[in-house]
Amino acid sequence: MALFAEYGPLDVWRPAAWAAWQQELQKWFVWRVIESAAIPLAIAVVGTLLGVAGTILLTYAHSASFQRHAARFSGETPAPWQRALRAVQLVLARATAVVARGVPEVMWAFLCIAFFGPGLVAGTLAIALHTLGVMMRVFGEAVDNQPLRRFEPTCGASRLQTYAVVAVPRVWRDWMTYSFFQFESNVRAAVVLGLIGVGGLGFQFSFNFEWFRFERAGTYLIMMVLLTVAIDRGSRLLKLSRVGR
Repeated sequence: MALFAEYGPLDVWRPAAWAAWQQELQKWFVWRVIESAAIPLAIAVVGTLLGVAGTILLTYAHSASFQRHAARFSGETPAPWQRALRAVQLVLARATAVVARGVPEVMWAFLCIAFFGPGLVAGTLAIALHTLGVMMRVFGEAVDNQPLRRFEPTCGASRLQTYAVVAVPRVWRDWMTYSFFQFESNVRAAVVLGLIGVGGLGFQFSFNFEWFRFERAGTYLIMMVLLTVAIDRGSRLLKLSRVGR
């Protein structure tokens, strides 16, 4: 009743109505809980997109099929220095992936906080770096698991052309499925990062729990569960519950 005391639901087109509703909703504790869920969700969305974008660019160098075995389907005869250069690219790409996923998100967050200070930027970069390492592993394996004979009809095309035109379309659905699963994990990681000053659900839960406001801390905990359930339901509605389905 207080929400629609000044403006009714039919005034949804009026900017003043939205301002009044926002002012009233700020008095509701449950609404503040819902708003705090937007922070880890935003960190997870942007961090996942950055990590996946970087992974797509580096998977070509990470793939053994295109760096070590390309001569078996491309018809080329690389010179020794070319084979050595490709081997170096493969080692560097895989070393980058190992380091990125070997360092937990919390440790990446501490490193980013040292440069950017506590906040959304540090949390987003931490999620993006860890996502890069995890996704490079599964994206590269998805490409390398493709039989090399599938690339043979492109004999005469460059390795990069074969990768872009043949390999990527074949594994794209699996890549998107892996990315969505990683997004689910990143949401939970973003909640945990709130404990170290990033903000959002994790910070509010920790703050209220330390001050013995258990009923409020419990409400934030329930919101974490509901957020996870909503993402899981979303993945099933998008039919992303199984790879290659």
